[in-house]
Amino acid sequence: MGKVYGYARVSAAYQDLEIQIDELQRYGVDELFCEKMSGKNVSDRTEFKRLLDVVQPGATVVGYKLDRMGRSISDVLKTYESFTERSIHLVCLADGINTHRSNDMMTKAMVTFLGLFAEMERNFIHERTMAGKIKARENGVKFGRKGKSKDLVDHAIELWQTGENTIKQIEKKTTVTKSTLYPEIEKRGLIREA
Repeated sequence: MGKVYGYARVSAAYQDLEIQIDELQRYGVDELFCEKMSGKNVSDRTEFKRLLDVVQPGATVVGYKLDRMGRSISDVLKTYESFTERSIHLVCLADGINTHRSNDMMTKAMVTFLGLFAEMERNFIHERTMAGKIKARENGVKFGRKGKSKDLVDHAIELWQTGENTIKQIEKKTTVTKSTLYPEIEKRGLIREA
C-alpha cells in the first residue's frame, strides 16, 4: 500500500479545521494538507494543488467529506476520474467512499450524486445569502465601507476652501481622502476662496 495523504478544507478563515484533522489523523495519514479556502475555484486552492502534484500511483487521498474536494460536480468528478486514471485511491470518511473496496459504477454513481449535492448546497447558500442581502437593503442596511462622518467631510471642505492646505495636508488632518473630498465638493458646487 502506498503513502496516505490527508486533505482538510473549510470555506472561510473563521471556520475550524480541527474535526477534520482529528478524523484524518485517526485514519492514519502520513502527510496532511490543510487550507481555509472556498472550494468554488480549484485554481485558488494552493494546498490542494500541492497535494495533486505530490500524490503518486498507489497512494491514497483521504478527505473527511467528498465536498471538501470541490464544490461543483464537474470539479469532484474531474478529481475522482483523475485519481482513478492515475491509480490513486480515494477515501471520504463521512460519505463512506473507499475505492480500495471497489472501483465500479456504483462508486462513480455515489461520487456523482454527492458532487451534485455539494453543488446544489453551494447554490442554495448563494441564493439564501442574496435573498438576505435584498431583505436587509429593503430594511435600510447599507453594505460596503462606512463613509466618513459629515463633520469630518465638512471640516475637510472648509480646509480646502481656504486654499491654505494641500490635498495631502487635508487628508492627513482629517483622514478624508481626495476620492471622498472631490465628489463632495462637486456635489455642493463649491469653489475655493481667492
